[in-house]
Amino acid sequence: MGCFMYQYPKRILTIEQQMQSYIDAGMEITSRKNVEKALKSVGFYRLRGYSFHLYDNSAKKYIPGTKFDDVFQLYQFDRELSALIFSMISKIEIALRVRLVEALLIHGDALILQDSSIFKEKKMYWQNMSTIASEIARSNDVFIKHNFDNHEGEVPVWAVVEVLSFGTLSKIIKNLKTGTGSTYSILASNYKYIDLWRDIEIMIKILFICHGSILKSPQKASKINGSAEQKGAYYTTTTPFLKAP
Repeated sequence: MGCFMYQYPKRILTIEQQMQSYIDAGMEITSRKNVEKALKSVGFYRLRGYSFHLYDNSAKKYIPGTKFDDVFQLYQFDRELSALIFSMISKIEIALRVRLVEALLIHGDALILQDSSIFKEKKMYWQNMSTIASEIARSNDVFIKHNFDNHEGEVPVWAVVEVLSFGTLSKIIKNLKTGTGSTYSILASNYKYIDLWRDIEIMIKILFICHGSILKSPQKASKINGSAEQKGAYYTTTTPFLKAP
């Protein structure tokens, strides 16, 4: 009995071979020791994404003057920028969870998320409920187990919001009914970042779509973040910036 197995055309390279592939493609390396350390700690495949804009695919060569040190510095910049943005987003996101609970509790029901009457679209409500149930079931948090063990598996809204992803949280807010006295109107009046919420959601999408690589196509990057295409620009996870002349 035979079994067909696809033979992948590219072979696994050792660290030494990875360094040699850089050199063969015209990249300048000033310290083999530093390159080896970077390849062992970050990885050849991840770092390659930060040199796409410097690689001539038709010639299979890096443009003259391409240095590994510059590629690695770009990776470090991207990592630090992402960490900074995520730390700021985290503060805003935590406050959003707290304010949402406050707004929902005007109904006086700890299980208010199960009430479809406060939501606009019923189909979306059921889709969100399915996701909420899945995220609760995946949680290993002590407070979730406490409710499973002591409250017949019912989880109050203040505990639920702590285990939901930001995406699920966003879908819940989007589906809330609006109008005077509604949960959404109370959330909007108490949460000063509500106008930034959608921008934050988009920023998170950009970070996850682009994280870890530089988009070699300004046109594609423009579609993702709405930035105008700029000649001579390349893009990090979140923002375009001009190449040095």
